[in-house]
This record gives sequence, C-alpha cells and structure tokens, in this order.
Amino acid sequence: MAFVRVGGDGSHLALFQAEGDEPLRQPHMSRCVLSDTAAAEAALRAAGVPLRRFGPNWGFQDPEGNVFHFMPSR
Repeated sequence: MAFVRVGGDGSHLALFQAEGDEPLRQPHMSRCVLSDTAAAEAALRAAGVPLRRFGPNWGFQDPEGNVFHFMPSR
C-alpha cells in the first residue's frame, strides 16, 4: 500500500497491491483521500462522470473496470 500526497491541502492518493501469491482482485481499486469531497463530486459530475456509491464514499469506474473512490481526510 502506498499513499501519495496530492497538492498542499492534505489530499492523498492510496494505491493497493496484491501481496505474495494473492490473486489480483477485479476491479482494481484506488482511493483518493481529499479535503473537499463535495468539490470533487461536483467537478466529476460537471465533467459527466457517472458516480456511484462504494460503501459510504462516492466514486466511479473507468472503462477498463478500475474503481476510483474518494473519501474525506480526517
């Protein structure tokens, strides 16, 4: 697992990788930890990206089946 800081507002991108012989899960999932999830939701909707719920978080699935979801930073 890796967290990459994005910008100066505390936002992060979390990347997960299978360990050892663990099979890759489909779809692959990435998480963005953001300081303003409402702004991200509004920007994605304005761009025409269809959003859906992943647990308590909003996200989307790209054409290749990868899932990206975002959650508030704490």
